[in-house]
Amino acid sequence: MEDVSRTGARFQLSGPVRPGSTYTLHADLGGFDLDVSIRITRCKAGSVPKPGGTGMVLVYQAGAEFLWESPGDEERLAAWLDKRGPSSAQIRAKLQG
Repeated sequence: MEDVSRTGARFQLSGPVRPGSTYTLHADLGGFDLDVSIRITRCKAGSVPKPGGTGMVLVYQAGAEFLWESPGDEERLAAWLDKRGPSSAQIRAKLQG
């Protein structure tokens, strides 16, 4: 994941996802385990440098909104984000659905 807020996330994928589709997102946010349903809001193709800087690779950049089942889960994420502060770290996550 590239970015996460209390309402959603932005991330890169190796394949496309369709806006409107739903998935379960599992991510370890460095001390906070996020396990939430999401709805894809956008997806577009783009290119980024290959690791090692030898050419480019196609990736899909997607955005999603969280579909919270419990308000307490949203509040726990908000508290974790407040405590964490600004960060540019990449977060590994899995989509299921």
